[in-house]
Amino acid sequence: VNPHWYTPTAYLLQGGGAVGQVIQNVPLDPAMIIEVAEVKAKRLTVGSESEPTGITLFDVATRQPVCLVVEGGQPRTFPGRCEDHHFAPPPLPVPPPPEPPPDIENGDVDQDEETDEPPPEEELLEENGNLEEDTAPDLEEHEDNALLEEKPGGEVETEVPAGADPSLPAGEVE
Repeated sequence: VNPHWYTPTAYLLQGGGAVGQVIQNVPLDPAMIIEVAEVKAKRLTVGSESEPTGITLFDVATRQPVCLVVEGGQPRTFPGRCEDHHFAPPPLPVPPPPEPPPDIENGDVDQDEETDEPPPEEELLEENGNLEEDTAPDLEEHEDNALLEEKPGGEVETEVPAGADPSLPAGEVE
């Protein structure tokens, strides 16, 4: 007696002993309808990016089929089965036609158009309302590496370099 005659059509038994039998799934026809009493899954994918679809559910009050889909991130229902509806992706927005380039030879150039050249540095400083001379303090570096800052009123303040002892004459480090 051939044991393959007694198994469901979706399974093939492989192996010779009672302990070593393995069940292998046979690829199923995608158009085939499978009816089961219960489906339990850790993950479920319905449709795909190229062929979005929905799930047909039955209304408990009317007992009529309702197609549940997700559109724009929101659930949406349609009367009837999902097979009765064609779900096409929304049309892509049409970009406006490009403007023709200006006719430079005939002098048809708009003088207000911005160029790729950056404005001179002086214009940038004037637009920002401050010039480099106004923002940076007057510092001079002397031969003993101390920085001198001129304060209003003619006073001069000396910054002592790190590691120098202020009690020693300028330029000497212990």
